[in-house]
Amino acid sequence: MGIYVALIKEMEDAKKVIYQFGPNESCMGRIEFNKTKHEFYELDPVPGQEDDLYLKRAGISIIRYLKREHGTFDAERLDFDKIHFPDRLSYCS
Repeated sequence: MGIYVALIKEMEDAKKVIYQFGPNESCMGRIEFNKTKHEFYELDPVPGQEDDLYLKRAGISIIRYLKREHGTFDAERLDFDKIHFPDRLSYCS
């Protein structure tokens, strides 16, 4: 069985980017990627979801974006002042 996770950017500033994430646009949680600490935080879980399946895939989607578009996920090599995250991302498997 496959999984799909949509990510829709809610806001971005110099320190963080926040995405809504979930299986569809009517059932979404919120995830923050802190650019300074290089860490992920779940702000709101996906309603009705008891495990972190969608949260992990949302994080993977952000990591894949950074690797694909900027060549690395290494905080030492990324210049987040020059990185603007896309309005939408997705994860499919």
